[in-house]
Amino acid sequence: PWPCCLNFHGDASTRANVGGLTDREVEVLDLLDEGLRNAEIAGRLHLSEKTVGHHVSAILAKLQVSSRLEAVRRARDLTAVS
Repeated sequence: PWPCCLNFHGDASTRANVGGLTDREVEVLDLLDEGLRNAEIAGRLHLSEKTVGHHVSAILAKLQVSSRLEAVRRARDLTAVS
């Protein structure tokens, strides 16, 4: 993950990510934590903005939240418990 951000990856020995997120979703979540918009995330990850939107939607669904900020907070809570 980016140096200024939380590490939302789970324990390396289990290779599990927080909330059952894919590795790409974790990358997107790290960038959400930086406060980036979809267009900025798309540029960083060399993806289309639409693809980033799909990843954000999947993150919200998997973490059972309704906003990007809630997703970051929920991931922090889950990481603290792990």
